[in-house]
Formats: sequence, structure tokens, C-alpha cells
Amino acid sequence: MAYLGSYDRILLLIYDHGYSIMLPSVVKVYCNSSSTSYIDVWRKEPSVQKTGTASLVEHNGTRFILTNEHVVRDNSQIYVTVEGCSKQFTAKVRHRDYRCDLALLEIVSDKFAFEGLVSYLPLQLELPSPGTKLATQGFPTGGQGFCTTEGVVSRNESSA
Repeated sequence: MAYLGSYDRILLLIYDHGYSIMLPSVVKVYCNSSSTSYIDVWRKEPSVQKTGTASLVEHNGTRFILTNEHVVRDNSQIYVTVEGCSKQFTAKVRHRDYRCDLALLEIVSDKFAFEGLVSYLPLQLELPSPGTKLATQGFPTGGQGFCTTEGVVSRNESSA
């Protein structure tokens, strides 16, 4: 039997016979952004900092840092932090899709150190079926810390 829990800001995978450390696969994204003024189109609005959560996923050997597009929209600087580590890693947008509010990021500063602090999870392309237990993890608005919320899929519906 395995249990996924949190201890001292390090994720642990606990088995009946002991435990092993599991590196985080969720990071916090910071974005300094400045949009163009709609009144004076030659002037930029004052810079603001936005934050969000990114998931680290791997598919067919390619690693992705997946976040919401609105977090990195109008960015002038993006950096990523790993829970429990004070270092900030500079990132850039590799691809964005406004329609589904997703963006793929790439670490551009000290990539080797970043890769040693995190773990990429396999990308699941299938939707979970109703009744599947799951957890959401991230850095929600209103606090600074990492949060985990557990639940059960109640239904799957497509609007297409």
C-alpha cells in the first residue's frame, strides 16, 4: 500500500516497508507583466506581478512546464521557484494557446540545477473516469504556501 503525503514541504511516497523522497512536480510561476494602454496605445501600463502554478509533465521523452496562459500574458520577465528552495529560475514561453488558456514554459537559467530539484510526471491524455480519486496541488491566490486538495471525479462532460 502506498500513501502520498506532505512532510516539511517535501513530498513523500510512503510504503508499508519505509519511504522514499519524491521530488516536487509542481512549481510556482512569477510573471512581471505590463500591458499596452487602451487609451494611449503608445504607452505601457504600470508593471504588475502575477503568480500561478505550473505542472511538470513528460510525454514521449519531452519535458514540459505547463501553466495557464493568463499567468504569463504580457510578460516582461518570468521566473519559477521550487517549494523549499529560495533560488529563482528564469523561464520563457515556448508556446501559448489563448483559446484553452495554456502555456508551455522552458527554463533558461541554470537548467541543470532546476532539473535536479524537480520530477516530471507522465502526461495522462485520458480523462479520469467518474469515481477516480485525485488531488490538485498548487499555490492558490490568498496565500504563499503550497496546498493539496483531494477529491473524487463526479462526472466528465464535453462541451464540444
